[in-house]
Amino acid sequence: MFNTVKVGIIVKTKGLKGDVVVSTDFPLPKEFYLGEWAFIEKEGILIPFKILKYNILNEYAFNISLSYFNSIEYAQKFIKCKFHLPKEIINKNNFTYIVDDYTNYSIIDININFKGIIKQIINIKNNPIAEIDSEGKLLLIPFRKEFILNIDDKNKVIEIKLPDSFKP
Repeated sequence: MFNTVKVGIIVKTKGLKGDVVVSTDFPLPKEFYLGEWAFIEKEGILIPFKILKYNILNEYAFNISLSYFNSIEYAQKFIKCKFHLPKEIINKNNFTYIVDDYTNYSIIDININFKGIIKQIINIKNNPIAEIDSEGKLLLIPFRKEFILNIDDKNKVIEIKLPDSFKP
């Protein structure tokens, strides 16, 4: 299994050679390195493609040329598919937004002894929110990098330390 993070969705083709436009789930940094490989999720399966070239179009989109994308017809098969990058590339780009899928991870706050299960991450500009099921109650808590102490992907556990003023 590939260790990737969904960064957006392929929204359209561009040009005549099979390039595609990816709309991202978060704003792109001014300096952005995509790496050598990208993954497209098609029918629940991640398919790797070599990145040939890319161009940032705006804060929330980039144009990309991928191996095997040699025609508009081929590229159109991937419209509305999820676009992934390797997790290490996401970390190198130092994003300020939480872009990973932490659904069903346990979350533990070491400061106020809070526990729960993440139902979803809601990416709100500059303020991602985690929807948590804590003993049958749905709660919304801030899910910012400065509150996250550790993410254990193997055991699906996230340790956080929320401000003392936060009381679930």
